[in-house]
Amino acid sequence: MAISSRWLFLLSAIVILTAQAVAQTHKLCFNDKGNYTSNSSYDKNLNHILYSLTSGARVNYGFFNSSYGNNSDEVHAIGLCRGDYNSDDCRSCLNNAASVLKQNCPVQKEAILWYDYCIFRYSNRSIFGVSETGPTFFGPSFSTWIVNNVSANYLDRFNDVLRTLLEGLRDEAAAGGSLRKYAVNNTIAPQNMTLYALVQCTPDLPERECYSCLTEAFQNIPQCCSGKTAGRVVSPSCNFRFETYQFYNPIAEALQQSSSSPLAPPVSPPESSDNTNSTPSAGNHAILITIKRTLQHRNLVRLLGFCLEGNERLLVYEFVPNRSLDHHIFDPKKSANLDWASRYKIIKGIARGLLYLHEDSRLRIIHRDLKAANVLLDIEMNPKISDFGMARMCVLDQTEGNTNRIVGTYGYMAPEYAMLEQFSIKSDVFSFGVLMLEIVSGQKITSFREGENIEYLLSYAWKNWREGTAANLIDLTLRSGPLSEMTRCIQIGLLCVQANVADRLDMASVVLMLNSNSIALPLPTQPTSFVQNGVPLATSMKLDTACRPMSQYEVSITELDPR
Repeated sequence: MAISSRWLFLLSAIVILTAQAVAQTHKLCFNDKGNYTSNSSYDKNLNHILYSLTSGARVNYGFFNSSYGNNSDEVHAIGLCRGDYNSDDCRSCLNNAASVLKQNCPVQKEAILWYDYCIFRYSNRSIFGVSETGPTFFGPSFSTWIVNNVSANYLDRFNDVLRTLLEGLRDEAAAGGSLRKYAVNNTIAPQNMTLYALVQCTPDLPERECYSCLTEAFQNIPQCCSGKTAGRVVSPSCNFRFETYQFYNPIAEALQQSSSSPLAPPVSPPESSDNTNSTPSAGNHAILITIKRTLQHRNLVRLLGFCLEGNERLLVYEFVPNRSLDHHIFDPKKSANLDWASRYKIIKGIARGLLYLHEDSRLRIIHRDLKAANVLLDIEMNPKISDFGMARMCVLDQTEGNTNRIVGTYGYMAPEYAMLEQFSIKSDVFSFGVLMLEIVSGQKITSFREGENIEYLLSYAWKNWREGTAANLIDLTLRSGPLSEMTRCIQIGLLCVQANVADRLDMASVVLMLNSNSIALPLPTQPTSFVQNGVPLATSMKLDTACRPMSQYEVSITELDPR
């Protein structure tokens, strides 16, 4: 049968893309560094690290590092994503690399794998803070299919331009601090070419070690890509790449260039004026592009843009067709169509979104108004946390703060926030626990009904948990579902609303518990309340004013239906 030219073209494209995908992966199993056996201590420790990565371990600025075990069975692991890769894609790349590496190196205690966008390695020796320049993979580029040669007439000039560009980026990346050692830039090369380059070290390296690693990597240019318009060298501790097209994310580049500067302060409201065509200030732009980049996660509603005119400020979000969660779980007809698998997916998605806000985003964000009405559902009923008008942004090492104005929704508010004006990531955990119990029960916390009586949902949940009748809390439409999983969610929800702030789970623990039924759960104690014996609940939290409002007016953003 004759094959049309169209099909020949498609088949050729598939062959090329397949070849490219293969070329983008390099792995090495070290056969001379010791072996382990299945189900040995080393194997279990390695599995623990790999599981922690897949179940939500912290990945800061695209960097993952972890150690687990003791003595010769201790496992050390490092994962690094390219600096312009977002958090979701980074975690996906590292998860895939870890899985592939474990399968392809089933007995070796040390192994390493390179993808185009991430690297993952593990060993039974300490590999943190140590520059390792070998083994090295290099070539024109992992992902470039055809690479042009530089004209001999311009080769010396091209090499000079390339060396100047790379050395400048090396200096910038090496001085990048402990969170990020990454730099990108471009310059004009001979023959009207624009030359783009990227350099990166693992951020655990001291400045001198990063500088030395990149310097040694540059020395591979004659072997890898002499006279070529593209090249790449990758080692365990550092890498660089250059191309004649912009292969990195320009938005990430702009943020990277400003990451050394503190966040611009909130902009004061403009003075009254008859001029309704006032131009937005640079500060407004700086704060809002920062927010747009920070709120990029599949379980956060996506900010598309903003409009500023005079005193008018509007945020433009993605269209989410299935409205908010409260329209589904609190409506008797609609809730019947929301089975346990759908509700469990929603619970886990909200947890992942909160974990990103608390741990993995560029700035730590405390939402302060998490509730069913502020969780939107997309076409596939995936949850997206929305309404950040009351949120506070903190730098990464700050987890708590105080305010002079209480905003939010009573019932979802943690008592230390409602009574003492203190908030923290554990305030969001409290709200999540309340929301989780609402999703399981299908009833609002403030109007929970048991027959003819109206009772507070948390006290009812605790009473039934204590008496061994937790199934009474479950929505009647779910009674045919997996009872053990639903009861486990009730227990996790109660652990999120504990009276002692320090006893509440953090979102990393919540995500881990939701993704593994084999993890033993602590026993909850009585949930928190706003008063105990007539006395406001006391906490041991320190006051901290370093968190800033994401909305300068601290008001909720009203959205028109459909949401």
